Amino acid sequence: MNTYPAMNEQIVDVLRWTDNPASLYAAARIEELEAERDALAGVLGDANELHGEVRAERDKLQKVCEALVKRVLRHMDSGERPCPLCNHHFNHNDDCPFILARAALGKPEAGAQHGAPRPIHH
Repeated sequence: MNTYPAMNEQIVDVLRWTDNPASLYAAARIEELEAERDALAGVLGDANELHGEVRAERDKLQKVCEALVKRVLRHMDSGERPCPLCNHHFNHNDDCPFILARAALGKPEAGAQHGAPRPIHH
């Protein structure tokens, strides 16, 4: 059976017409449940809004990370300087932020192409 807040209000009014303790208890309980439902609906609305904000921030952060990885790749392809993140000319350390970022983006194999020795230009 579906229930509706407007119908609950009418039922509470009808239950309060009597002095029967069971009816008064039922009316009070309906009011309590309606208040709890309203409070939970507010919390759920706040949680949905917060989730949307977190998702938007995560998406922005992912774009920044992808841009950083592309920039580092271009920088490393030039062969002019060491990796700006781990300061290695040829092979990255396993804890190099570049390698970790590539792995986080689901592209761990891309770091391998930058492990080949290149001439160092000063």
